[in-house]
Amino acid sequence: MLLLAANVFLLTACVEEDDNPTVTVISDFTYELDENDKLTVYFTNKSVDYQTISWDFGDGSPKSSEKNPTHLYARGDYEVVLTAVGADGKTVVQREIVSAVGPFGEDKIVGAKPWKVRGTPNSVFVGPGLGSADWWSVPAEGLSGAWAGTPDDWSCMTKNEFYFTASSTPNKGTMEYKSNGFTRNDGYFGGTNGCISDADVAASGNGAAFGPGTHSYELIPNTVSPSGRWVIKLTNGSPDRAAFLGFYKGYHGGENGNSGNPANGGKETNQYEVMSYEKVNGVETMVVSVDITSDLSGGAAWTTVLVRE
Repeated sequence: MLLLAANVFLLTACVEEDDNPTVTVISDFTYELDENDKLTVYFTNKSVDYQTISWDFGDGSPKSSEKNPTHLYARGDYEVVLTAVGADGKTVVQREIVSAVGPFGEDKIVGAKPWKVRGTPNSVFVGPGLGSADWWSVPAEGLSGAWAGTPDDWSCMTKNEFYFTASSTPNKGTMEYKSNGFTRNDGYFGGTNGCISDADVAASGNGAAFGPGTHSYELIPNTVSPSGRWVIKLTNGSPDRAAFLGFYKGYHGGENGNSGNPANGGKETNQYEVMSYEKVNGVETMVVSVDITSDLSGGAAWTTVLVRE
């Protein structure tokens, strides 16, 4: 009887243990870049049902077992690996590419790949101030190609390319504009609005100045610019071109609306305030805004969101 009772107890205990749900370890985290330097990264551990964790920051520094660590990087892209270990020894990892961008500078705009107008909503807009979209923004359908072939088509802008190449002089170099065949007509080229060909641009009188060409640039650091922001100053290049970045409509001091007026008001230079720059998961985003007020008071501006990937 005692032996039978013991066997029943053992059988019952095994059944109860098998009925316990399996604990699933999850490794997960999020991160944010410091708004001021973009090199300091704040990590938040979102892992579940773990006993221990280990952070590999991807830059050769020692691993960390801190729950929510802060890490200082040099500029660059790093694969961060968070390893979570459960009570049963099961190991689960989560990997993310973290881009530490650092302060803005010439190395941010120069590169082998071009800048392009972002093809999503809130990418080209105008408002009563630098960076403002309070007056109007290009609709999503205009940039996506949904309105292709109509006067409301802006999608060709997302195919235009802007290449920055450095020179031996710091903060100076060249900027090449490639239309890739088509340019957005917003009235200045005459005829019907929409995406028009390079041939139509060349035949548009003053508008021909906005054809493909190469210009020079100068980067004015935020420490010396009046606004306290980095400024991209462009000087007209060849052949007989008028410099712009992103969208030709606004220039520093006015708008290209009447084709009877010279491109960019006949000015030799054009300049854009860099409102923001970031690099996340390998995609760079730069927001530039141009003051279109005649007295340069900042009360009206066109803004363009550019991406490079």
